[in-house]
Amino acid sequence: MKLMNNMKFVKKAVLFSLLLMIAVCFVGCSKEATTEGSFTFSYWNEGSEALAELTDYVKTVTDRESADFIPEKDRIAVFDMDGTLMGETAPTYFDWVTYAYRVLDDPDYAGQATEEMIKTAQAIRAIPTDGIPDWLEIAHIRDNAKAFKGMTVEDFERYIVRFMKKTPKGFDNLVYGEMFYKPMVEVVNYLQENGFTVIIVSGTDTYVCRLLLHGVFDIPPYRIIGSEYGVKPDGQPTDNGLEYAMEAKDTVIRDGTYVLKNVKANKVRTIYERIGQRPVLMFGNSSGDYSMAMLTSTNNKYKSKAFFVLCDDDVREYGSIEKASSTAKKAQENGWYTFSMKDDWKTIYGDTAIKTSR
Repeated sequence: MKLMNNMKFVKKAVLFSLLLMIAVCFVGCSKEATTEGSFTFSYWNEGSEALAELTDYVKTVTDRESADFIPEKDRIAVFDMDGTLMGETAPTYFDWVTYAYRVLDDPDYAGQATEEMIKTAQAIRAIPTDGIPDWLEIAHIRDNAKAFKGMTVEDFERYIVRFMKKTPKGFDNLVYGEMFYKPMVEVVNYLQENGFTVIIVSGTDTYVCRLLLHGVFDIPPYRIIGSEYGVKPDGQPTDNGLEYAMEAKDTVIRDGTYVLKNVKANKVRTIYERIGQRPVLMFGNSSGDYSMAMLTSTNNKYKSKAFFVLCDDDVREYGSIEKASSTAKKAQENGWYTFSMKDDWKTIYGDTAIKTSR
């Protein structure tokens, strides 16, 4: 009888423990899905209205009791990369700087660039004083494809990783691979902690984006969408992949072509192709992101917002007041929000990074 009583006690204790575990899990899971949590923003100035706009939004759409609640599966946040998450003014986009080095300075590529490719590289080098000419965007992606033609994907990645260790022109105590805006890193981490799926939608080469973002953000490669360059097995005789089946001896090489420059309306195309639904949050910095912002902020079944980073700090960064003013005006006209580097951020790259001169 005593043994039976003990067994009953054990069963009750086990049942109680299971019920307690279920209750704890339910409360914890419910809290994670419906509240903002206690994330600390260390790199933003106290009282930032722009940051408050974002955090108020997140509190609202993650609250199950709110009419604006968004299920986690639909909490999609898209970010541009250059100028939004990392610097693009030292002296320009990372993959443009890499291309100019390849064509003009790389001893292993000496004598291989065409006159057209050299012209493109020289125009990139002249950007700090001359600005970006209208023809350069397409010229770069076309010639960049040629500059790395025949290189295996693995060799190309090693090339990019080596270049990431170089110091950007105009800064000390900083390398290209570290040129991420610390306040925006916090924004990404904050959103992920609140159940948002973060996806990068950039005009930079997809392979380059993956390498730059690796180790800085917890974003898997399949959530990184950039400009598309052609690759193929090296044994494939033509660009038509329908005419060839890859063999064990093949390596995968860059084939010298480009498929898509992922800026402006092309970002709408790639979002629909690769994501398949409208984002509810969007972060950009320039006219190349206006289409992505419009897609996010209009005709959306969920409460949505778009934010633009203004490069308006010419003390800690090579800011452009003219560009920042133009972007701010466009944002105001469309009900979008802005983050000011100058007014909202305590730091950009961290206190050890020093702006020098170009």
